[in-house]
Amino acid sequence: MSKHLQYIVTILLLPALLETIDFEAFQVSISGLPLTLGRTCFIAAGLVGLFTKGGGTLNTITFKALGIILCGCILGTLTASGDTNAITRTIAMILLLLGAAGLAQLWEHAFFQYLITIFFSVNFLYWTVYIFRAVLFSGGGAYSAMFSEGATINHHIPGLAISVSAMFVAVNLFYVHGKLKLLGFVVMIIAIVACVLAESRSNFIFTTLGLLLLILKGRKDIGRLALVIVPSVVLLFFIVSYFFRSSEVLSQRFDINDKDYQERTTGMRVDFIYEAFNVFGDNILGRGITDAEVVYKGRTMMIHNQYLTFLLAGGIIALVGIVMWLGNMIREFAGIFITKSYAALHNYLLAIFFSVFIFFISLFTIDSTGLLFFMIISLSCMLDYHLKKVKQPAAGRIPAHNDQPTAAG
Repeated sequence: MSKHLQYIVTILLLPALLETIDFEAFQVSISGLPLTLGRTCFIAAGLVGLFTKGGGTLNTITFKALGIILCGCILGTLTASGDTNAITRTIAMILLLLGAAGLAQLWEHAFFQYLITIFFSVNFLYWTVYIFRAVLFSGGGAYSAMFSEGATINHHIPGLAISVSAMFVAVNLFYVHGKLKLLGFVVMIIAIVACVLAESRSNFIFTTLGLLLLILKGRKDIGRLALVIVPSVVLLFFIVSYFFRSSEVLSQRFDINDKDYQERTTGMRVDFIYEAFNVFGDNILGRGITDAEVVYKGRTMMIHNQYLTFLLAGGIIALVGIVMWLGNMIREFAGIFITKSYAALHNYLLAIFFSVFIFFISLFTIDSTGLLFFMIISLSCMLDYHLKKVKQPAAGRIPAHNDQPTAAG
């Protein structure tokens, strides 16, 4: 890619990356268009990538799976309601998917590798500061109480952003020779504490899982492994216990023995799943993207599970895409941790895998189709593209040469 074109793509990406970090703060509406400036620039940058780098990432499983799901959503809308708003929204998502596939090959370029590293670093710092300032330094009390008063945003937004960004930063910058360095542990522990303070139980669990997987990867010496895991677990226990003791709200939210509270929260999620499959059975072809909800105790509510939301929106066709999507995630996980066929992944690719994996498993507990979703889809397409070509990529971090893949066969 020429320097001139590189600068053009970078200028296009800046509003997209800002909106990905915080939609509420950085969105810019365009008069007469259904897409914001950030989304429009994301699509435009992706189209530049498709025309200059080719369409290799259009053949990845992630792209095909999401394409099938969105086609199912179109059919679901046409057969259920014909809602023009739903059709417009789905077409916009298809354009964003094309943009994601186009950007996927740009992430190979050394300059854009630095750009995405800066993005995740800023995203991590931005939301961590947001949580710590809101809970610890403003005197506002528990995060959920401030959210009820309209002083903060939904805890899943910062929780998800912190989890995904921390994984990328820790692996890409501080994972050396198969070991996580001290600064990597610091990043992950800060992320876990931030998720606790944000009262995001799912992201607390998934971030902790990511840290454990990172510690376990590549370690064969049980004694040395214990020397790493035990102190980490003890440190986390004391830090989290401190916050639980100092906040009754936090203690209740994470207390699995509080049956009444767990029934109101976790129990409700289980009921959502049951209701979702009932709705799917009655609408086998789907209901469209704007009507993918369930009725719970007389209230129409989102399912808090992006896979089930897509299932209700796109019906049986979307189910095919979901199976492809999850099957691909399982296969890549197995290739890294079980069969070891991708055991020597380049640090940059390994960081992408961990971020994508944490994001995708988080989708079992939330609904998320904003720009962060499509940014992760773009990185997933890039990962698919490389794992399809290369079985044993070379180790390292970010290559010094320009415009070359991050892995060499």
